[in-house]
Amino acid sequence: MLKKLITLSIISIFCSQLPAQNFKTSAQNNNFTASENSIIYALPRTYLKISVEVTKTTTIKGPYAEYAQKYLGIFDVPLENSTSYKISSIDLQPVNEPDPNCYYAITFKNFPENLRTLLTNNCGLILYQQPVENKSDIYNEKEFYIFDSRYIDETLKEKTDTLYKTIIKDSSIIKIPVFKKQIQAKSDEDLIKETAHELIKIRKRRLKLARGEYEFHPDGETLKVMFAELQKQEDEYLTLFQGIKHVEKQIYNFLILPDQNLSETKVASFDNIKGINNAEVENFITLKFNPETDIKTNTSNTGKQDFSNTIFYRTPVFFKIDILYNNEIVTKFRVPLYQFGLTHNCLIK
Repeated sequence: MLKKLITLSIISIFCSQLPAQNFKTSAQNNNFTASENSIIYALPRTYLKISVEVTKTTTIKGPYAEYAQKYLGIFDVPLENSTSYKISSIDLQPVNEPDPNCYYAITFKNFPENLRTLLTNNCGLILYQQPVENKSDIYNEKEFYIFDSRYIDETLKEKTDTLYKTIIKDSSIIKIPVFKKQIQAKSDEDLIKETAHELIKIRKRRLKLARGEYEFHPDGETLKVMFAELQKQEDEYLTLFQGIKHVEKQIYNFLILPDQNLSETKVASFDNIKGINNAEVENFITLKFNPETDIKTNTSNTGKQDFSNTIFYRTPVFFKIDILYNNEIVTKFRVPLYQFGLTHNCLIK
């Protein structure tokens, strides 16, 4: 028994394979049953899959940010942590699936064997596929640095204090200096200054290598490795002053089934602070539908009665769909939507 559920896409090829006066067609609900000589098919309807790529940028303030201008002459470094979102791209894809309200059963007096070959080769027919779940997927792509606390060799310094010892000799008083050494922790600004000085030394080393000012001159591959290591060290030191930018790519997928009341449909809310969210904010990603032809009311007789030697099929209506954000058009698409098309019948004679 052949019980494949199929969606008609090119009806002319299918009709040409059916022998005349050999079958009847009846409309079914989604609890259909099929006999040995029946095949079940459905008319298509179209979902819209909207993929929104969002770039999330997290900025982490460097611990030495306030001293970037003083010791390195770097301006406009972030002085506080922040997070921002930006829409990178929006894509739209139509997804066809069987319309649960438009199942049909074709029952044959004698089942034609050539249909098995037709369906096996998938000629003009789309085999049934499970609908895609209506959910949002998030794909992350991350790139970031970590502050390295090992920026200098020593955090302690030796301090020498000069004291004076007073000695009375005869009728005079003599002061003799006494030197006292002690170890104390360096101040924060001392550490910052040393870090900046080390960064400048790294830049000077790289410049002297490039000019060939050292007594030795490494070969090509060695020089390349040395440049890379010096650049890595410089980048690590700079993060202490310039901070870190953490870039994350997120892809959200939404499925929307356009209905008869379509005009404008809200996909999701978005703002530059929270990104994609469920809050009722003013800024929405919106679909605006513009049919290329008038949407007509279906006049075909597709009731529960049986039709002899008749195949029902559906032609789509093409729509121009504008995707807007904050009432401004971001991108445009042209897609066929089957549920708005007319249902036709093809009489096999």
